[in-house]
Amino acid sequence: MLDRATGLAIAYAVGVSLAGGSTQFVITWLLKVTGDPASPAWYVTVTSMITLAAMWVMPESRDRNIES
Repeated sequence: MLDRATGLAIAYAVGVSLAGGSTQFVITWLLKVTGDPASPAWYVTVTSMITLAAMWVMPESRDRNIES
């Protein structure tokens, strides 16, 4: 059985691999397609907004007993 730390570590590693590993390619592509040197800043802005939206919809677990 996986414990909570293992589950978090796997989710974190997959997220970093997908987002962090592809960022250089996405930024290069955006610069080539748009020609706008500010496009990397827009990419960071959009990804930050997605992160904030995900945090907003996550349920609060502060007052819940999460022991199995």
